[in-house]
Amino acid sequence: MGRGTVGFQQGVTLEKLFTILGATALAALVVGLASAPTTRFPWEGLLCVHFVNLWLWITAYIVTSRRYAEERGKGNEGAASVLFLLTLLTVALVLGSAHAGLMLASEHGVLLGGQVYRIAQQHPLAMALPNVLLGVGALAILVTMRRESNLSALIEESDTARVIRQLNAELSQEKQKLQTVVQGIRAALAIVEPDGTIRWTNGIYNHWFGPGESLVGRDSRVVLRVNYADYSRWPHDRLAPGEPTVAQAELSLTMATGQQRPFLVSAYLLTSDDGVVTGHLQLLQDIAEQKALQAQLVETEKLSAVGQLIGSVAHELNNPLAILAGYSELALEDESADGALKQTIEMIRTNTMRCQKVVRNLLSFVRRHKEERVYKSVRDPMAAVLELKRHQLMVDNISGELDCGLNLPMTMMDEHKLQQVFLNLVNNAHDAIAELRRPGKITLSARQDDGWLVASVADDGPGIPAALRERVMSPFFTTKAPGRGTGLGLSICKGIVEDMGGRMELESEPGKGTTFRIRLPIVRVQIDVPVSDAPAPVAPRSKVLVIDDEPEIAAQLGKMLTDAGHDCRTTGSAQKALELLAGGERFDLVLCDLKMPGLDGFGFLEAASRDHAEKFSSILFLSGDTANPRTRSRVEEKGMELLEKPYSRSEIVGKVNEALLAKKKPAAG
Repeated sequence: MGRGTVGFQQGVTLEKLFTILGATALAALVVGLASAPTTRFPWEGLLCVHFVNLWLWITAYIVTSRRYAEERGKGNEGAASVLFLLTLLTVALVLGSAHAGLMLASEHGVLLGGQVYRIAQQHPLAMALPNVLLGVGALAILVTMRRESNLSALIEESDTARVIRQLNAELSQEKQKLQTVVQGIRAALAIVEPDGTIRWTNGIYNHWFGPGESLVGRDSRVVLRVNYADYSRWPHDRLAPGEPTVAQAELSLTMATGQQRPFLVSAYLLTSDDGVVTGHLQLLQDIAEQKALQAQLVETEKLSAVGQLIGSVAHELNNPLAILAGYSELALEDESADGALKQTIEMIRTNTMRCQKVVRNLLSFVRRHKEERVYKSVRDPMAAVLELKRHQLMVDNISGELDCGLNLPMTMMDEHKLQQVFLNLVNNAHDAIAELRRPGKITLSARQDDGWLVASVADDGPGIPAALRERVMSPFFTTKAPGRGTGLGLSICKGIVEDMGGRMELESEPGKGTTFRIRLPIVRVQIDVPVSDAPAPVAPRSKVLVIDDEPEIAAQLGKMLTDAGHDCRTTGSAQKALELLAGGERFDLVLCDLKMPGLDGFGFLEAASRDHAEKFSSILFLSGDTANPRTRSRVEEKGMELLEKPYSRSEIVGKVNEALLAKKKPAAG
């Protein structure tokens, strides 16, 4: 209770005191005057005696009552009781001394003369009644003081109780918040005894490991069904006073459903104020999704490494393919070759172009692409995927068919991502049919339906049970054996399709196969395609320098360009080309391979632009390593023209003519 409250209570007490004493003194005076037998009644003396009693009482009250209230406020009940008795004694002494003094003065005639005895004899109430009233007033004051003191203590106690109630309310709110967090957190919590006995669990703990039953009093390792081989890794056993207060271990635990899942088990040491171990706080976190993500990252790293390997292999394949394609094309133009020879050469050329297509499709899938939307038909990515998978399907006696009309409406798509979607669906269908160990069929089709472009991938495999259909496109859900799938493929495909404004649907029935439908919006775009019967522009006779570390390719390019009417010079290294420029030779165009031992194409461009910029007008690069992201990045930064190997004669001649007519020299550096 504050000082203001104490002061107010004391003020109330003193106000009542003065009221009672004033009324008592007035009553005594009135009674004394009324009982006087003559007008010579000594009322002055009687009034003086009463007021002397009054002021003596006030002084005694102030001294004792304040001390009484202070001791009660401090909780010193013993000292307060002594002060109360002292107050009673003071009142008795004041009244007794006042009355004795009055009687003594009257007896000797000092104060009231001899009339006092006559008054006492004739009118006893004149002397007795005021004193009786003073006594009653004093008793009332004592009772009031006791009640006021009790009231003061009660008020003080009520203030303390109010503070306690407020603290309890705040504590209850904090407890409710903690309860909400503990019960709402997506982790299992338990407090266990040092011997492993469960003392308390949150709702998730019970839901995961013992729904509908009390787990308190049971061994936590038994409840969690920890493998006996993992007992040595149990984190609780590694905690001790003075050691680190937390220990963790990744363990496989069996849930109430019988499913085994990986958990991160954390144990926190609980100790008393004197350092005695009282138990452990057990925290269980389901890390199945985290593990799946880690596995996906590992697979991604593997795929990245495979992609780089494919890029290197493709580069090595593209050079001989370019030689085969180029020379077969030149041989077919030789009029001296007979029909049988030309037929053989055409077969070589056809299969060379088939290899070229396979390599390009591989590079298309492993190459990193920028996010871009193109206005195109779904037939193109579907045909590319089927071509890529055709051989694998044939090996497993699975036929792949493409059922698409040539006049399908087009849509805006990210072609490379849509290829990824179709490839994933075809792979899933392939795996499902292969498990049956019988011939099968996968059909890729597209049609228009109610304002949508519907592309479908259908198989005649085992189908998907009804209980699993709602979950197959959820992240991390897979029915494949461990190591064969992460459960991210279909969820990623679904996200790609939805990002294009479409949706993905599933239709399946056990024993009757599965069909995935991709609905994409039909986009109507007016495209103005220039129509011209004019032949491609031909550059005037020009001097061209060909640089390639493969002698066959260099010679082949030289022949193609010479037949096209240009003067061509070939060399096998960038260093020899710089020597030609240093020797004073000038060229209208340099046709240079990017990837060469020693000084590569970028190095040649930098050196030639620095030392011999005036000796060549334009440069055109070609490479079989177009999947390398660093190569493509540097090509795009410099704004250079890049021709992929292998190539046809018409492609080379056309690009050379365009470059000669533009005479655009890329920036060096």
